[in-house]
Parts: sequence; structure tokens; C-alpha cells
Amino acid sequence: MVMAAMALILPAAGCAMMMDMQAREKTFGKAAPVITASFASPELSPGDTWKVYLKASDPDGDMESIVAVVDQTGLGSYPLSFTKLKEG
Repeated sequence: MVMAAMALILPAAGCAMMMDMQAREKTFGKAAPVITASFASPELSPGDTWKVYLKASDPDGDMESIVAVVDQTGLGSYPLSFTKLKEG
């Protein structure tokens, strides 16, 4: 059984922290992306791909990708995964 946790962050979070609040709001808008629903299988067999499904919205429309980290109990963290979002 795979026990995992997933963290989602905005791809621009690192750069955004270097700007003051007015510059961030001008560049990225005031509204943060919101995950409204998610699903992932709680178990999978060795060698299977773990698929995570998200339903989200971004009122400003400026989110370009999702960054995920998977932590597996007893084994540690896997490398960062960047998933570029399609336009539309």
C-alpha cells in the first residue's frame, strides 16, 4: 500500500516572494487559484502510475503549471513534478 501526501504550490511562488505586495498583485492579480475537488486512489500496485485528478479554478487566469511533491511513508520524498497546464 502506498501512503502518500501531495503538496501543490504555484509555480511563481518563489519569484513572487521577492516582490512587494503591490508588484505581486499587479503581475499575478489578487485572486489565488482554488482547488474545488480532488481524487486519487488510496492504493496502487508496484509499478503503477499514481494519477491525481484536480478540479480547480483561477479567476485571474495566470496559473501556468502545478508543482507536486509526493512523500511516501518509510521511503521519503520523490523529486518535484511540474505539470504544465493547457490553455483554455
